[in-house]
Amino acid sequence: MSNKNIIFKYNYCNGGANAENIGFNGICSKENIKYNNKLSKQIWCSNPDNPCYKYLHGDYPYEQLEKAILENREWYSCYESKFFREHDGWEAHMGWDNTGQGKPRMLSSWVRENSLCVMTTRNPHTSEDSRIVFAIFLIDYANSEKGNEDERLAGYVVAQEKYKLKLTPDEAKQVLIWKYHANKNNPTNPKWGSGLTRPFSDEGAIALLYDIMKVKQGTADEKKANEFFEHFCELNKFNTKSLPEAEGAIILAKKLTRS
Repeated sequence: MSNKNIIFKYNYCNGGANAENIGFNGICSKENIKYNNKLSKQIWCSNPDNPCYKYLHGDYPYEQLEKAILENREWYSCYESKFFREHDGWEAHMGWDNTGQGKPRMLSSWVRENSLCVMTTRNPHTSEDSRIVFAIFLIDYANSEKGNEDERLAGYVVAQEKYKLKLTPDEAKQVLIWKYHANKNNPTNPKWGSGLTRPFSDEGAIALLYDIMKVKQGTADEKKANEFFEHFCELNKFNTKSLPEAEGAIILAKKLTRS
């Protein structure tokens, strides 16, 4: 079983969200900023150096945050709010160590070109077993070099232009990452724990892509989803007529209950 694919955990950002777009394209609403800071207490969101934290404590007006992200000000360094941005989006960043070390996190060396990158998040007030997939892409470039102190050169991956898909809010609710992924040490427990990324098997990736292909049937992305699935199967030498079944934590827990 190969684990060269990668799952990213992103905090939910509702910037630009509507019925067709899940968000991740603009500043969070005031309500979502408050949720990420005070209720879910996300590490970067609730960091005193974060502009959103400073807004909540009266240091910045909300309008200044909106202007900063529109103008791509460097001091507004929220990767979530920029993921679907038109000109320089579709990059997933490892970010920085927020425990006081002040160093960029690096990618594992097994992440490479043509690995599948799966972007996940949790909607506000939902449990970990409801973690959704909101975007997928094949990696065009992966920076796993060690020793770079420049923020722009910290660990990150860039999407291939042809093989990338985003899910609508309704579609994402049908694609839960824990249906396809399980923790090695406790496979029936859908628990993320610490860390921003997880390795993801080819078998889990195939099952995920197959289900996304079904979810996209009858939509403008149907052809693109079919091509994505077929291309990944070809790259990894999977027979499309004999595919692995999903065996994530949710599936394994149900099997254990029935046994």
